[in-house]
Amino acid sequence: MFAQCFKGLETEEGVFEGWASKYNNIDSYNDTIIPGAYSETLKSGRPVAMYYNHVSYRADMPAKIGTWEFEERPEGLWAKGQLVLDHPLVKNLLPN
Repeated sequence: MFAQCFKGLETEEGVFEGWASKYNNIDSYNDTIIPGAYSETLKSGRPVAMYYNHVSYRADMPAKIGTWEFEERPEGLWAKGQLVLDHPLVKNLLPN
């Protein structure tokens, strides 16, 4: 089911990228993200962890399955993800 989201993952390095948010569209919560909305947050330079299903704590294994890099572009927020390839959940997410 979730592996379909990684269909475009063609590299063995576990890197994928795409739009995290597009500007000037109405989202499922009826919000509109405007250009510059992420500027201050991105300036902080803080690393952004990637979690499976947004769960940031797991008792049975590390919750972090990767990291994100973000870039503001004229169309929206571009995301590049790096998966932790030896993480048990990631091994199950990748297409065979």
